[in-house]
Amino acid sequence: GEHVLRLPSLAVPPQDDVVTPQVLLSYGAVALFADRALAADGRFAVTSENAPFVAEICRRLDGIPLAIELAAARITVLSPQHLAQRLDERFRVLTGGDRSALPRHQTMRALIDWSYDLLSEPERSLFRKLSIFAGGFTLEGAAAVCGDADCDDLAVLDLISSLVDKSLVQSDPGTDQRYRLLESTRQYAREKLAEHGELEADADRHLAFVLALFERSGKEYEATDSDTAVRQLAVELEDARSAFDWAERRHATKDAIDLFLATRLWDYLGLHREALERVNRLLAIVGEDDAAERARLWERMAYSAGWIGHSGTAKDAAERSVAYARTSNEPAVLVDALLRFADVTARAGSFGEALIALDGAERLGGFSPRQSVQMLHARSLIGLWAGDLESASRYNAQVRDLYESLGNDVGTSSAALNLAEIEHKRGATAAAAKIVMEELPHAERLPDRGMWAHLMENLAGYLDALGDVEGARRAACTAIAFYAPRDPDGPFAAVALEHLALALAIDGDFSTAATLEGYVEKTLAQHRFEREHTERNSHERLSRILHENLTKDELREHLTQGGRMSGAAAIASTACSEIAT
Repeated sequence: GEHVLRLPSLAVPPQDDVVTPQVLLSYGAVALFADRALAADGRFAVTSENAPFVAEICRRLDGIPLAIELAAARITVLSPQHLAQRLDERFRVLTGGDRSALPRHQTMRALIDWSYDLLSEPERSLFRKLSIFAGGFTLEGAAAVCGDADCDDLAVLDLISSLVDKSLVQSDPGTDQRYRLLESTRQYAREKLAEHGELEADADRHLAFVLALFERSGKEYEATDSDTAVRQLAVELEDARSAFDWAERRHATKDAIDLFLATRLWDYLGLHREALERVNRLLAIVGEDDAAERARLWERMAYSAGWIGHSGTAKDAAERSVAYARTSNEPAVLVDALLRFADVTARAGSFGEALIALDGAERLGGFSPRQSVQMLHARSLIGLWAGDLESASRYNAQVRDLYESLGNDVGTSSAALNLAEIEHKRGATAAAAKIVMEELPHAERLPDRGMWAHLMENLAGYLDALGDVEGARRAACTAIAFYAPRDPDGPFAAVALEHLALALAIDGDFSTAATLEGYVEKTLAQHRFEREHTERNSHERLSRILHENLTKDELREHLTQGGRMSGAAAIASTACSEIAT
């Protein structure tokens, strides 16, 4: 008789990694695809142009050898780009395998059909239901979507174990045992779920489960201000997205709002642009009379916009948050709105307004632990930006101690960044650089590497001030390499470019420095971005050097030229690809 031998999937390149064709070919799935594609079309090769699409194909096919061979056979009629775009129709696309093979090995659908037909009815039912999970699931999650009265944890565990044995469910052992369906298997099961008329009911159960999970985590975060609760939800991101989108399609506005506001997962993972998009969608459907929800959503917009340097958007959103919060009759909502307004206005240099907002929040009282730490953090920042360095240092020390005791890694890195700025403003720039260099390895391990990039661009400013031109260029280019694929026209890429321009000017390349400065000025003005201490120092020194070494006409010409450039063009002009490590 036949014996089943479970073969592991081939290695695939990680999501979002930018790799060369040579590195890509070191992954087993890509090597197999390239080999079979070359056999089908002797002209095929993995190139810089098609590498992202080849990587996507191999990832989305989960490194399954049969699926990859079937995909590679299609290279004679579909380019890698078009093949990647059509993987949602994989059961029509992935046909035409070896005609000498068993029928079930000639198409992806036939292979999974054969496995599905061998299942018992309870196994088939649960297999279909598990397709509702977008990013994997726990035993608790599987039991929640099962829907049957007799679906207790032990019964579900027995069924999952059987599906694992039959290679239809993958087991991902760890501290919190998780399971997943491969993408091809999940798409098949999802089609079966729809055919049986079960999709809506199971999607509703999935939404209820994810919402309860997030609300539980959100309460823990509010009570402790620890990253632990949010960190544990990182593996649920795809399911949060799926549940949110389902709530929108069902016009379940309250569920969508509650899910988004329950935790700060999007911000914790650095998905600030996605957060802004979702906030905008929610604001378009939440009623004007729901002042508390609108206040909370505008506060989230102010936070996310501020994190990516879109200062104008952040200030407008913070003002709206306060306005709605004042009519909400919910003190906790008003405290959050005032704290965000204080942060945004202080960054814009309006220290008086910021202090008034903080004092107003303090009078309301009743802070959660998260709000208490945020209050101290805001007072430290205001002291820094207003030049009261003793106050800034005192509050920042309290903040860092609290963040460390709470296990808030993002907050700890933020406090280190602020301490470095305090030292730099005191004139102890070497100490500031040392603080940043010690913090960089820790910040690089955070889910949101934006903090690491902020530290790196500040380091460029410190090294400029210390006369380490080569070090400044490397730090600036490293930050630019981070921002280039994410937000090339954003203000933080422009800040890094200004630090680089100063290094170039110190080195005597006045024309390139002036052109970059023209781009920087335009970009920061567009975003109403206010330079902070380190950025102002670099800007003022750069301006002096350019005025001393270029005529007025030369300077105007270069600034005008830079003002016409896009972010991508400005970055391309820097030769950073030769500098950054």
